[in-house]
Amino acid sequence: MPPRKRAGDLTGIETERLQKENQAELKKRAQEISMMAEVEAEENSVPIDYSDGPLTRVVEDELYQREPEEIELEAPTRTIIPNTTLESVTFGAGQHYNFEEGRKYTVPLDLARHLDSKGLLWTGGYR
Repeated sequence: MPPRKRAGDLTGIETERLQKENQAELKKRAQEISMMAEVEAEENSVPIDYSDGPLTRVVEDELYQREPEEIELEAPTRTIIPNTTLESVTFGAGQHYNFEEGRKYTVPLDLARHLDSKGLLWTGGYR
């Protein structure tokens, strides 16, 4: 016989009540989880072939060679012009910057995006 719940153990009493109410759904969910595990085990039984490099892939027991895609990379830096003087700007751990209004700076892309999102960069077209 399972131990009796104390009258003050509301969490235990509520858990027990919910388990009884949802017993059929819990069994159904346990079966779904076991079926998903079987499908995953079956998928993992087919080895992926990297003998020719990482571009080959298994698709329904057929190998095909993917064409390499061209990727256009962004430049890691940007040239910016601050629209106001900024002193001791900290961006990243231990990285402090000073900017003078109207002067050109080449900065990391993340810093340029951050300053632009704050509205601190000059974006006009006549300079």
